[in-house]
Amino acid sequence: MFKVEILEKVGVPPLTVEASQVVIRLPNGTPVSVAALFGGTEALMVSHADDPDFNENLQKLGINQTVITDKFEIRK
Repeated sequence: MFKVEILEKVGVPPLTVEASQVVIRLPNGTPVSVAALFGGTEALMVSHADDPDFNENLQKLGINQTVITDKFEIRK
């Protein structure tokens, strides 16, 4: 199991929970990052929306959503 720490505010102790799969979503429900343990604690998968295989990794976790990302260049 993961030890997941949820940080709500700076300086406030985190809320800690155990999980074997974690999905981080935007307020609109779009998944942007996942982490999962497979085979106990022997295999770890971490993926985010910019990874080329992110949608495949969502499917592996049973999440039937497709995420399309755009890249923007921010100039100074």
